[in-house]
Amino acid sequence: MSTFTVPATLTHPAHPDRRLTLDLFVDTGATWTLLDADIVTQLGLDTPRQRTVELASGERVTYRVGLVLVKLNGEEWPTMFLAGPPRCQPLLGAVTLEEFGLAVDPLRKRLVSIPTLVSFAIASAAIAFLATRFDLDWGATWERIRHSDPWLYLL
Repeated sequence: MSTFTVPATLTHPAHPDRRLTLDLFVDTGATWTLLDADIVTQLGLDTPRQRTVELASGERVTYRVGLVLVKLNGEEWPTMFLAGPPRCQPLLGAVTLEEFGLAVDPLRKRLVSIPTLVSFAIASAAIAFLATRFDLDWGATWERIRHSDPWLYLL
């Protein structure tokens, strides 16, 4: 589980004038985004359904469920939330992270785009493949890079 917060803006889906910016605790161990009852009331969010979930402690609880617009990193998407008890820690759950195409970088304590991670993995695999399949003289290659004109790379 990660241990950091990210700023997010929550908006009522039918009433864009009802919005609130706050820090959500990033919890990759939580499936759903959890909002405390005070936030749900302040935004006037509807909670037409119920869902029973299992907490990390193993306890099973039933929460009211609704939709809210969440704005993260300049993007806004609707997501399902659980209406938790008053003054509980607001959580950003795994489903919302996936809806935004985000993953957690626990070392730098930030959210990163999944396509970025996929690109990095592909590039790393390509370099590893080239390094192991071809007889490269790494010393000579590095010397050529060091003595090249960096301005030529801009062409």
